[in-house]
Amino acid sequence: MITSKPAISSYAIDNIRGKIANLRELGFTDPVKMITSNPPILGLAIDNIRGKITDLRELGFTDPVKIITSNPGRY
Repeated sequence: MITSKPAISSYAIDNIRGKIANLRELGFTDPVKMITSNPPILGLAIDNIRGKITDLRELGFTDPVKIITSNPGRY
């Protein structure tokens, strides 16, 4: 993964662990897979992700986590 996405090597391991834990708390079942397919997720603030989930629910989407999981690069 570092070979194909070298920017990931700039993140501290504790930050990566924290992001994985936070994503799990928000309901993402496989945050490692999400990060692997879209490493820029590591640079997003967890409050921004939480806000997106809230916004999508307010718009009537019943499973915003599923929507984001299916296309994480768009959010």
